[in-house]
Amino acid sequence: MSLRIQFALTALLAAAALHAQPPPFETDRPDQTETPAIVPAGWFQFEAGCARERTDRDGEAISAVTMPTTLAKVGLASWAELRLITEYQRIASDQEDAKPVAGLVPVEIGAKIKLAAEQGLRPRMALLGHVGLPALAHEAFRPASVFGNFRFSMQHTLSARFNLGYNLGAEWDGERPVATGAYTISLGMVINDRLGTFAEAYGFLSDVDEPDNRLDTGLTYLLTDHVQLDASGGVSLQPGQWFISAGISFRVPVFAARAATTP
Repeated sequence: MSLRIQFALTALLAAAALHAQPPPFETDRPDQTETPAIVPAGWFQFEAGCARERTDRDGEAISAVTMPTTLAKVGLASWAELRLITEYQRIASDQEDAKPVAGLVPVEIGAKIKLAAEQGLRPRMALLGHVGLPALAHEAFRPASVFGNFRFSMQHTLSARFNLGYNLGAEWDGERPVATGAYTISLGMVINDRLGTFAEAYGFLSDVDEPDNRLDTGLTYLLTDHVQLDASGGVSLQPGQWFISAGISFRVPVFAARAATTP
């Protein structure tokens, strides 16, 4: 076989892989429940948003604005994706002597690994984890050491319109040796081919801090099969805390890879 024919066949195979129909678009935004879905092999997925959170406690109001927070993901295989999280935050207090602080929080790198496909009562499952890099953060948000987190992500298909997702995991803040447990449970509903909604409960539990339990809800809207808009908002079960958020997510093929869908 001539080099010219080999080159032509290689180009055709690459084009077929890049344009193969990927699985439905699933994102980790806007709820707190990470999906067990893996980005299709050879595709790049980007999820970005902004948020405002306000906490009123002990006579002080603290406002935190995140603009933006980003999650970049690349599908390495049908069972694995590489992840990078960045976040720029501004925190301000209503106290007269308090100065606003703004900067990059620690960059996190990690991966998500498929564990099992959904079958009968067994949910679709994945494990994801990240390592935080203090050196890449503004000094005001820089912890004393490298930190990490992990979650087991699970999802049941309840019907053609409803699914139930939930996470269990733990995280470390880089300052204390104790872990904080994290849980989420989210009921998602498909309204039509483009519009979806969810209702969620989530929280954080540790031996040294008070429980932090929250509720939120939101909407997603598919502009195309590969572009999604979202909006959400929530409150803490402790008085005086709420947040709102909005974002956009998209995915594009970036390199030829063996086409494989994730159940």
